[in-house]
Amino acid sequence: MSAQSDNLPDIELVAPPRGSDALREVIRLGRSAKATVGFLPDAAFEQRTTQRTLLAATIEDRVVAYVLYDLPRDEIRIVQLVVAKPHQGRGLARLLVDAIADAHPNRRGIVLRCRDDFPATTLWEKLDFHPVSAKAGRSLDGKLLTRWFRSFGQPDLFTFLHEQDTRPLAVLDASTFFDVVEGTKRHAEQLRADWIGEHARLGVADHILHEIHRGDDPDRKARQRQATEPLRLASDSTNGWKEVRAVIDGAHPDAPPTDNDDLIHLAQAIAANATWVVTGDRRFIARYGRTAERIGSTAIVTPQQFLLELDETARDDQYRPAELAGTDVTRRAVDATTLPGLAPSFVNHRLGDRIRGLRDEIDDLAVHPDARLEVIEVAGELRGLACWVVTGGSLDVLLARVTSGVAETTIGRHLLAMMRDEAVGAEVEVVRVLDERPSRAVESSFRDEGFALNDRDEIVAHPLTGRGTLGELHALATRLNSPMVDDGLFAPTGNDLVHRAALAERWFAPFVVLGAGLPTYYVPIRHGWATDLVDVGLAAGQLLPRPWRLGLRRELVYYRSPLNSRGIAAPARLVWYVSGDEPGAGNVRGVSHLTDVVVDEPKRLYQRFRALGVWTEQDVVKAAGKGPTAMALRFTATRRLGPVPLKDYENLMAPAAVMLQSVHPIDEHTFVRILDYRPPHAS
Repeated sequence: MSAQSDNLPDIELVAPPRGSDALREVIRLGRSAKATVGFLPDAAFEQRTTQRTLLAATIEDRVVAYVLYDLPRDEIRIVQLVVAKPHQGRGLARLLVDAIADAHPNRRGIVLRCRDDFPATTLWEKLDFHPVSAKAGRSLDGKLLTRWFRSFGQPDLFTFLHEQDTRPLAVLDASTFFDVVEGTKRHAEQLRADWIGEHARLGVADHILHEIHRGDDPDRKARQRQATEPLRLASDSTNGWKEVRAVIDGAHPDAPPTDNDDLIHLAQAIAANATWVVTGDRRFIARYGRTAERIGSTAIVTPQQFLLELDETARDDQYRPAELAGTDVTRRAVDATTLPGLAPSFVNHRLGDRIRGLRDEIDDLAVHPDARLEVIEVAGELRGLACWVVTGGSLDVLLARVTSGVAETTIGRHLLAMMRDEAVGAEVEVVRVLDERPSRAVESSFRDEGFALNDRDEIVAHPLTGRGTLGELHALATRLNSPMVDDGLFAPTGNDLVHRAALAERWFAPFVVLGAGLPTYYVPIRHGWATDLVDVGLAAGQLLPRPWRLGLRRELVYYRSPLNSRGIAAPARLVWYVSGDEPGAGNVRGVSHLTDVVVDEPKRLYQRFRALGVWTEQDVVKAAGKGPTAMALRFTATRRLGPVPLKDYENLMAPAAVMLQSVHPIDEHTFVRILDYRPPHAS
């Protein structure tokens, strides 16, 4: 090997041949540095010439530096790196290290060991090495040897794991990481809580290893290094961080040198596509926060801000359909092009799932003659996977998976609602979730969508058709061995009959409970809002709704003036009349369950319910009219009715006289007639 350095034009890199003067000079230089690099016999140098793992730097044919290395497994291991004292500080060490890196680019990286008390220990960071571990050396005094590693950015185990992990990444800066490890601050315990991992992946950038290495306490350093292992980012995830750092430096030419470590953390986090960088340094946040958001959409936040934001996600993602408003949501059968990507996307590591096992299971189900295998896509991204088979009087859900991320629980609820609808269409009364590793978003939605654990340890739901009294529903539920039989829902006495009837309709939907006094209200809604909230088919002027359009919606909110509301209160049913002259308007089109009614100032209502709807704050203010308050109607489980034209609705209401442009109650007899309505020309 022979090469000329562009940066050091008087330096030539050569591979000394066996028995050459250059080799003898290398051996002499090694002898002069044996106090720090150790002693090697001449035969060791000669062997490396044969293996071509000895590289020397020469000036006018005189050796001034060399690197001797081995090639074990998939690494380059430096045994000795020596630069003659008169030539130190000229960049020869980097020149040699870069040269052997260029000669072996397919290796994972370069590794070496160096005593912490040797002067060279300050060199390795400058050459892009990271201190990854330390142990006592073999000398009598047991001085610590640090293992340094320079990664080539090749994919590794962390790459594989992180590619399967769709949780947003939060990178801890050094001070926050040390707080977590040492438990020195109140937020440290909170950051170690199990629930954090359900919503975000905590990580540390490689630069943390340098800050650990600078510590004085060997036991503490060992403890801190060990704590980095589950948090380390993949080797290839921070490729390009130096370019990011250059952009940051360009935006902040006056950045003080004391910010250097934190800026490296920030650049590596941005390169890794982190959602957050967590730091306790508010000055750093104020100075660099906007730059981080501009470069990589990375938010620099305090631990307290991070915890609050994640807690809001944990709470609000119980249902956030607004995050999917306006997105292209599709449900379709799995095809050959989609099949290979399903296992990596939907593997549930949390419950011990493995990609290979899940892939085999999906492949078997894809060719099962009776199984249906479908995906839910949001803006072209795989977000939901369901597989089911109808057999023996039940619909068995074999896979119920949702990827983590924005609105995951929203999608989880819809996946379960989809299974209930499929069961109704198949005319079976039992849905069983047999997936042993359902996604967290699905598990957390069981109760909201009418699923519960029965006495056979099965998660089941019972979507029942028809109508009847609460007692008649009780008989059906008992026959099916429903877990709700012993849940107090069918208690023969109590003053909460209306509430229990409303709950029963939701648990056993689409069954309609009669004779319990559950009120029903007619509510007019403008065509534009009906398009988004009640019947998405109106968007195209269709009489039948288009499936899976305009986002996923189970719970929503509608605003109106509290005037002329006729004492509307939850629980109740809402029968929607779509007003206007647009195609599809002028009809009763749907029925929903009213779960909450709140009257308040428009701004406060908007802040409270903004996650549930498509309304802007200005829309809510407009809905209030001239009054100081607006009314929010929160509703769920909307299903289609009719459509029932306005004239036919008036006939169904006769002889009662009603104001068709305002809220009014509907008696139970009329509600049943609406349910049974068929247009005159229908057979």
